[in-house]
Amino acid sequence: MTEEAVAGALGGAAGVVFGHPLDTLRVRQQQPGAPRNAISVLVHLVRNEGAPALFKGLTAPLVSASAQNAVCFHSFSAASTRVAQALQGRPQLTTFVAGCIAGGATAVLVVPVDLLKTQLQVSVGSTGPRGPLSLAASILAAHGPAGLYKGAAITFARDVPSSGVYFVVYDVLMRRLTDDCTARRNGATYATVLAGGGAGVCSWASIYPLDVAKSRIQANPERWAAGWVDCLRRSVAEEGASVLWRGLGACLSRAFVVNAAIFSGYEAALKLCSAF
Repeated sequence: MTEEAVAGALGGAAGVVFGHPLDTLRVRQQQPGAPRNAISVLVHLVRNEGAPALFKGLTAPLVSASAQNAVCFHSFSAASTRVAQALQGRPQLTTFVAGCIAGGATAVLVVPVDLLKTQLQVSVGSTGPRGPLSLAASILAAHGPAGLYKGAAITFARDVPSSGVYFVVYDVLMRRLTDDCTARRNGATYATVLAGGGAGVCSWASIYPLDVAKSRIQANPERWAAGWVDCLRRSVAEEGASVLWRGLGACLSRAFVVNAAIFSGYEAALKLCSAF
């Protein structure tokens, strides 16, 4: 395993822990009939289900975060070398294409994890599976392995371009925020936090309507069985165009916190790995 993979794994775990409560609010807010205000969602959730409900579905992404980010950062590093040879003299395009490749590679792992996480986050009460393993078992029994890949098309449509944006924005901001190559290599803490957080915000903002469709499809696959285009069309027809941005505030707040933590953890782990 490369240094990038190890560092990505450690950074990913840090990001999940810091961002999951906001992720739960985002997913709840995106569902049909949910309050439009994140504070209303928070108050309703805590009042009716208790504060621990903010951490519903945490186990699956926490366990898988290390693998997802290891794949993401390793794929990005490997793709950057090969893409750079084909796109000589075009560094930002190289970063974008390598980021898209990394997003596609990571999405293979993201789909089933997001499916389990989303269904657990929107569950209310004590009926049904109570954890990711029992939920996965019930899905496999009813639908086979394909059942765990509901929402795969929209996840790839979301993650491939947004990952390209993610790495480009991080690279550009790090260049702007660090004065020289030495500071960049040393990963100045303030620069890493701001660049990582900014990259997360820009990447999520660039594809947010697709994320709304993905969350709805994975929360209730039967209702949206016709696919993500139909999901978007019907959602807008029934609830107005504003539905495509519902939960954006919670999402972007989470994106800044999570990705600041991911890149800070990544840069710190990368320095630690290079010291040995």
